[in-house]
Amino acid sequence: QCLKEAMRLHSPVPLIFRTVKEDTIMEGIPVPKNTIIGIAFYALHHNPDVWGPDHMEFDPARFSPDRMEDKDSHAFLPFSAGQRNCIGQNFAMNEEKVLLA
Repeated sequence: QCLKEAMRLHSPVPLIFRTVKEDTIMEGIPVPKNTIIGIAFYALHHNPDVWGPDHMEFDPARFSPDRMEDKDSHAFLPFSAGQRNCIGQNFAMNEEKVLLA
């Protein structure tokens, strides 16, 4: 839980870009196919609507199972997600654990 909270506060991947594959609507805004969008993980991981008014504070209990069950599966994305997620995420997580041991 401590590692996850540290990565939420200080994301290892600050920003990603993706190309929209089909016309879609995001938050009520039409987004045409082939539009390139940027996803800022800092904004995602510090959203007070998701993480609460104390979103800037270090709170490992934030990742306890009972507090995470109501969160969207994409509320926390330290290494992106899906087919194009970080291929080094397992190495990075193991490296962090070794450094803390």
